[in-house]
Amino acid sequence: MAEPALIGGEIVRPGDVVRADADGVVVVRREDLKEVIAKSRARVDAEDAYTFPKGSWLYSFSKGSWFASSFSTRA
Repeated sequence: MAEPALIGGEIVRPGDVVRADADGVVVVRREDLKEVIAKSRARVDAEDAYTFPKGSWLYSFSKGSWFASSFSTRA
């Protein structure tokens, strides 16, 4: 039977999304999920649209190189 659980001082309920990586853990409430996904996609799109100034040492890495393909946010 699915019951709420207290984890790290946060109540995690059935249907909540728990995401963890090397930087930490986040809990997204089920009722906030659509908004969080939309804002996350908007942030990824803005980051993907960023270009480095020509002549900067990162410019060549960000344009079609191993760097760009290695760190692509698109599946």
